[in-house]
Amino acid sequence: MGRIGVDLPQRACLGNDLGRARTAALLLTSGEAPGDVVDKLGYYDEPHLARALRRYVGRTAQQLRAGTGGVIALDPGQRTTS
Repeated sequence: MGRIGVDLPQRACLGNDLGRARTAALLLTSGEAPGDVVDKLGYYDEPHLARALRRYVGRTAQQLRAGTGGVIALDPGQRTTS
């Protein structure tokens, strides 16, 4: 019978990817250029960064740098609802 879900090593990797995407988003909102974020955080290239941002943050690098796209919680402890 097949298993459903994600095994432990994959789950740990997903947590690392989420943290790296969150850090990338914070750097972009503070004005860092996407190419610099790629170099600092070890993404393969800008399309790799773009895919991670869309998947984990739901915003593009351009939206993050411009401050558009609505409210986003980059801090896990931050509440976005009242």
